[in-house]
Amino acid sequence: MKQFLIRFFYILTELIFDIFKYFLGVFILIATLIIGLPWIFDFYRYCSVVSQFNDFHNEHYQVVSSFIKSNEILPLLNYRFKEIGVYPDRKLYYCYVDYFQIPKETSLENLSLNNAVDIKLDDIDTKFPNWEWSHSCIDYHKYVAGHGNYKIDNSIWLPYPFSYAKIEHTSYEDPNLLIKGNTENVNKVTLSTENISKILAYSFGNNFYRALVLYPKQHIIKVVTSCDSNNCRDY
Repeated sequence: MKQFLIRFFYILTELIFDIFKYFLGVFILIATLIIGLPWIFDFYRYCSVVSQFNDFHNEHYQVVSSFIKSNEILPLLNYRFKEIGVYPDRKLYYCYVDYFQIPKETSLENLSLNNAVDIKLDDIDTKFPNWEWSHSCIDYHKYVAGHGNYKIDNSIWLPYPFSYAKIEHTSYEDPNLLIKGNTENVNKVTLSTENISKILAYSFGNNFYRALVLYPKQHIIKVVTSCDSNNCRDY
C-alpha cells in the first residue's frame, strides 16, 4: 500500500509538472507573440512597401523604355506620398513618382502615347475630374525639396533602401513622404512647373491614373502613378 501511494503521488507530481510545463509553454508562446507582433507587423509592412515601390518603378521604367533605349535611361529618384481624400470619400490616395535622366540628344517634343492626353497642368481637373490630388501628384517639387526640413522618422521598418521618411500623419501641408534612392539627386528633381513642356496623362482602371511629365531642358522624364487604397495593392 505504501509503495502504491508513493507511486501514485509520483505519477500525480509528474502529471502536475507536465501540465505546468504545458501552460508555461503556452504562456511563453503567447507572450512572445504579443511582444513580437510589432516587429512582425513592421517586417510585413516593410516587405509590402519595398514590393510596391519595385512594382511601380518597373512599370514606370517600362513606359520610358518603350521609346528610349533602356541602356540610356538613368533612374534618379523615386518616392511615394499618400493623402486622405476629401469628405465623404476619405479614401487613402497614393502617388508613386519616378525621375529618369535621358540622353541630351533625345527630343521629346513629338512624343505621344496610346490613350494618353496631351494636357497642361491647369487643364487636368477638366480632363480628369475624379483624379484627386492630381496637382500635388504631378507637381510635388517643393515638398521633396524641403524634405530635410521635416522631422525624420527612423522607424525600425525603414532600413535600406529607404533613405528618408515622413510618416506621421496625412495632410497636404504636412505630407506623408517616403523616398527611395540617393537623396543627393533631390536637387536634380525638384523642378517647378515652369520647366514642364508636356504632360501626357491617361486613366487605366478604377481610380488609377498615370502621367508622364517632360522636362526637356533638364533632360528628365517624371512618371507618376496615382491610385486609391482600394486599388493600389499597398499595405
